[in-house]
Amino acid sequence: MPHKFDPKNLSRLDSQKRKKLFPVEPILENVSLSGGDTVADIGCGTGYLLFSIRALAPKGIKFYAVDISPEALEIVREKAGNFSDVVTVLSKENSIPLPDASVSLALMGALYHELVDRPKFLQEIKRLLKPSGAVVVLDYSPTGRDEDCGPPNEDRIPLDTVVKELESASFHDIKCLYVLDQTYAVMARKF
Repeated sequence: MPHKFDPKNLSRLDSQKRKKLFPVEPILENVSLSGGDTVADIGCGTGYLLFSIRALAPKGIKFYAVDISPEALEIVREKAGNFSDVVTVLSKENSIPLPDASVSLALMGALYHELVDRPKFLQEIKRLLKPSGAVVVLDYSPTGRDEDCGPPNEDRIPLDTVVKELESASFHDIKCLYVLDQTYAVMARKF
């Protein structure tokens, strides 16, 4: 069974260290967002990726904060305050209650290693994505040196495995956005 994040540790998701581990600028350099687009932060936790992207993205984008944890979504709602462009969505692991072809960009931050059935989950992401929509998988590398941050090394998924699984799920234009000491980010598109 994959390592699952304990909601008791939600406050750790907004640490400065985590922001260095998962920079958002390379995502925005490789994805063109404009008004009318939708971004879904799948497994959003406290919304680090969502709010970081929102702060740098153009206006007119709708953001979905998707998580299986009601506690995490409550934190996102508190942070969002009166932002009308942020909508929280309670989901199940392989069933996200959003319409087909409704998402321009799906973000999966430190989530991939937690998935029980990764091929099934990737099919759910494909269902959500618009044609030419992108998914970005950001996660911890098994070669990371700091087990105080992230899952145990034995639960981490190697980057080459993620790439192979994206290929098997018929994603295209797979591109590594960055590889850091402990983390990586890879982007792929639906066609």
